Amino acid sequence: MRKILSMTALSVAALALAQSIEVTSGKFQGSPMVNGRASIVERDGKRSVDFKWNKSPGNTLTFRLVKKETIKTGSFPSDVEYVELGKSPKSVVMSKQLDVWLYRTIAAVDMKNQIVAYVLLRSAQEAGR
Repeated sequence: MRKILSMTALSVAALALAQSIEVTSGKFQGSPMVNGRASIVERDGKRSVDFKWNKSPGNTLTFRLVKKETIKTGSFPSDVEYVELGKSPKSVVMSKQLDVWLYRTIAAVDMKNQIVAYVLLRSAQEAGR
């Protein structure tokens, strides 16, 4: 009986993986303090931003999905649109109305509104969509 349950659990896990599609992803740059990757994933008809940390950045940084591609470390620009993703998130489900292809960067911002690390995301054209 135990083997049947294990096989069922494996089948459910395999099915969940098969329904998860990575739309775009990238590795954090700019600071060794933020060590990991961010991906936009489509799962069950919903898009989310998933984070995979090699080392947790703690909860002093806020992560933002930014509608600008040229962001680097330094002051966060006041004239740019962004979606707040929270502090050290693992996964954030996005609104269906949000066109993720318009957002080109994920920024890690400290308490002084300084960008300490970022991920550049590929556009729909670059991803071949």
